[in-house]
Amino acid sequence: MYEENAFELLPLFKNIKRENISGLIECLGANVHTYKKGAVIMWEGDKTDKIGVVLEGSVIVYRDTSDGNRTILSYVKAFDTFGQEYAGAGIGSMPANISANEDSRVMFIPFKKIMNPCGNHCDNHDNLLKNLVSIMAKTNLTLEEKIECMSGRTTKDKLMTYLRSQARRNGSDTFEIAYDRQTLADYLGVERSAMSSEIGKLRDEGKIIVSKRKFTLVRRSK
Repeated sequence: MYEENAFELLPLFKNIKRENISGLIECLGANVHTYKKGAVIMWEGDKTDKIGVVLEGSVIVYRDTSDGNRTILSYVKAFDTFGQEYAGAGIGSMPANISANEDSRVMFIPFKKIMNPCGNHCDNHDNLLKNLVSIMAKTNLTLEEKIECMSGRTTKDKLMTYLRSQARRNGSDTFEIAYDRQTLADYLGVERSAMSSEIGKLRDEGKIIVSKRKFTLVRRSK
């Protein structure tokens, strides 16, 4: 029994009437799984024939390097999707790992079911395809932000680029980030100690205000 009140909040089902969502999900052959924090949802090399929709919790997409370090590629919060760029590219296997960032519930939908509607060719499925295109475009923007952060030459450059991108995304100089300190360091590809040192320096210089995951960028008046 699908919880229509929850599913109608998902961007994937935007502009689809509540009473039609349950039937559409069953038509797609979707299934739901729960994961404990830290559990691996998909391993690198697994088949990329489905997309995941985070119903509760959050997940991270990452790679483990040969020297034992972890590089975070993206963070996927509740109601967002993952795997669509890999399934859509037709590459066959996952180029990264995906794990639960906290206790999570994920719905999986076969990608071919989205791309090949049933014989009814209903408006619901047309809206689903439009929503998926929009989601994939936003995924590209997120990847561009990641590239921009990684282009910084120093830990400070990467950190400030990330914080500015979060301010833009939230429309405010005060915002809360998704990552704890270690995960943020993994996302930026830097040492945690060096990053924490830079956060302390920026705070002492009056350039940021920070309390755990909450940051404020301090703009200097001209």
